[in-house]
Amino acid sequence: ARGALGVEVQPRTPAALAGLEPGDIVIAVDGEAVEDPRGLTRLIAGDRPGAEVELDLMRRGEALRLTVTLGTRTDQPA
Repeated sequence: ARGALGVEVQPRTPAALAGLEPGDIVIAVDGEAVEDPRGLTRLIAGDRPGAEVELDLMRRGEALRLTVTLGTRTDQPA
């Protein structure tokens, strides 16, 4: 198995605004495979806030592609 399971999607975040839902499994970012949650973080962190990325994901057994406009993380210390 590969990918990163999205357990929780916070309201009004870029993920929520793009349509991600709890339980979605992100399997690729801009065509690059996501092997695990750490890999997802690495791929997303490589782009700047405001950049658009395409996420390939699985939702309830169906493949989907969503475009997400990246924001900034608010849970990191200043």
